[in-house]
Amino acid sequence: MSFPRTVYRVAGLTLFALALAGCGTQDRAAMDRASQENVALKTQVNDLTQECDNLKKDLAAVTKDRDQFQKQARETGESSKAAQAQIAERTQMQLRAANDALNEAKANLANAQKSQGDAEQLAVKLKAAEDAVTAARSKAADAEKAASAAAADVTRARQRIDMLTAEKAALQKRLDAISADVAKKAGAPAPDLNK
Repeated sequence: MSFPRTVYRVAGLTLFALALAGCGTQDRAAMDRASQENVALKTQVNDLTQECDNLKKDLAAVTKDRDQFQKQARETGESSKAAQAQIAERTQMQLRAANDALNEAKANLANAQKSQGDAEQLAVKLKAAEDAVTAARSKAADAEKAASAAAADVTRARQRIDMLTAEKAALQKRLDAISADVAKKAGAPAPDLNK
């Protein structure tokens, strides 16, 4: 049983009950009031019926929209699955490329670390060579000083030899002169003292 029919029945029963109650002035006033209430209830029933019809139309429109959205959602879901598969494939390719780049970077890092170790060893060797060169230069400077001192000693020794040679020659002359004097005095030939 629908709501408008129920309202009509209630209004009709109300009028019938008032009619049975009597037809006095009070009853007439009550009947007029009941009649006015009946008209007001009919107006409300009509409004509610109209609103109910509008709500049914809205419900039908909303149901239609819902069905369209569900259809679009299914289609979107299917295209979304295809897009997700493409994205997953592209992501896998990018991940492989990133892994390859990472492995290459690790290899380059290992080579760089090895090169750094070699460079550090070379730096140690170069430092040792520099220290050796510095020590050799120091020894060369000391040797040069020693050579200069030796050259000075040689020069002094030559001067001393020259001086001793001159003294020997002077002494030899003197010895020869003394020997000649002794031989003249003795009348004999002068002995050779140089032997």
